[in-house]
Amino acid sequence: MKTCLLLLLVIAGCCAVHRGVPKRCVFACFMVYTPVCGDDGVTYVNRCSMEWQACVERKTIEIQHHGPCDDS
Repeated sequence: MKTCLLLLLVIAGCCAVHRGVPKRCVFACFMVYTPVCGDDGVTYVNRCSMEWQACVERKTIEIQHHGPCDDS
């Protein structure tokens, strides 16, 4: 049986501010499941989705480790 990988291009936009100048947060993320655990304790689908969320929330989220966050 062959494993199929579905790549979905997602373009998301939101406003963000960089040095007082409005800037668009536009990311083209392939939705390939390569989980990362953010330092906020959230498991993200991949690094790009984590960076998009950080942009939306106007905060910094760093990768704590690759793979899902611990449930404990």
